[in-house]
Formats: sequence, C-alpha cells, structure tokens
Amino acid sequence: MIRQIEIKELIEALGIKKTFIAKKIGITRQVLSYQLNTAKDLDYEYYFKIKELLQGMQPEKTIIQKLTVESKSPFNNTIQSNSYPLLDYIYAGEPDMLTYEPTNEYISVPYSKKENCFGIRVIGDSMNGIVAQGDTAFVDMTADLFDGCIAAVRLKRNGEQMIKRYHKLKDARILLSSDNASYKPIEYHLKEIEAIYRVIKIIKEV
Repeated sequence: MIRQIEIKELIEALGIKKTFIAKKIGITRQVLSYQLNTAKDLDYEYYFKIKELLQGMQPEKTIIQKLTVESKSPFNNTIQSNSYPLLDYIYAGEPDMLTYEPTNEYISVPYSKKENCFGIRVIGDSMNGIVAQGDTAFVDMTADLFDGCIAAVRLKRNGEQMIKRYHKLKDARILLSSDNASYKPIEYHLKEIEAIYRVIKIIKEV
C-alpha cells in the first residue's frame, strides 16, 4: 500500500494520464489500474519502472505538489489564498499559540483553514522524488495522520527535526521511513516525539 500511495502522489502531482504510463512501461491500463487500486501492494518491478519514468518527467517549475490521497481536500483553486508563518523549526507548542511564534516570513497558500498551519523549509535529500532540499513543507497541525503520509517530526531528545513517511506500529510506536533508499527506516516510541504533524502540500522551490 505504501508504494501505491507514493506513485499515486507523483501521478497526481504531475497530471499524467495512466494510459500514457501503462504504454511507456509495457502493460495495459487495466493492469496498471489493478496494481494501483486493487492489489495488496504495487509489484516492485512496476514500482521501479513507474517511479523512474515519473521522476524523469518532473517539471523544474512545479509550483505546488499535492500530497494527499484523500478524495476531499481543503485545497481548491477557487479558495482564496491565506498567509501562513514560514518557520525554521517545526513548531511544537499548542496550536492556538502558533500565531505568536516569532517569524519575519510568510507564505501564501490557497487553503481553506486559516489557523494551525505553517510552512517549514526542507533540508536534506532523504525524501528525494517527492520532496527536495529547498522546498517548503506546508503543515496542518490538526490534520489526521494516516499510514504512509508525509509528516513533519520533531524529537524531544535533541530537537532534531525531519520530514519522513509516517507508519503506525503497535504499542505506541511509529516507523519513520524515507523515499531515498540510502536512508534506513527508524522506529520511535511516541514518548520520544515532541511534535508530529501531517504535511499537506509541498511547495516546490522555483
């Protein structure tokens, strides 16, 4: 399921038709639809072929990349843009106190919610393919986390922060994984996490 979510995100962000993808990797559209929507998880052979194809087609100036697989979203082209704080550190306080967080920079995003949201600059390459260094992760502090979603995380022990894929485990534990295979998944107990919020959009650096 995780591989399917990742590929669907790329397809949606780039606006590419499934018929085109199927033809490029040598399968029918029906087989592709089954792999993305019905199969327990996307076959590794198809996964790597599709990912290589899509990554090679990412436009240099994609402004906003949608990172949700939910059918209903607060994002809409007709929604007026709101201004949100752009922070250097993942905010770890109470949501209603976010407006008092000191910042000199703001980002404008078409999102229906005006509160409990902020942007955070991405540093590092662990999420290459979806998130690149220099991009801005747009975070909604009250959005529900789901397995495989991208999350902004801040640890208690040293304030380390990261953008990773979130996976819920048993016994109040979570697994944080990267899209870059060079980085191994890391398991944490929720007691080790100071803040974890869902990333709703990635605003690409232009």
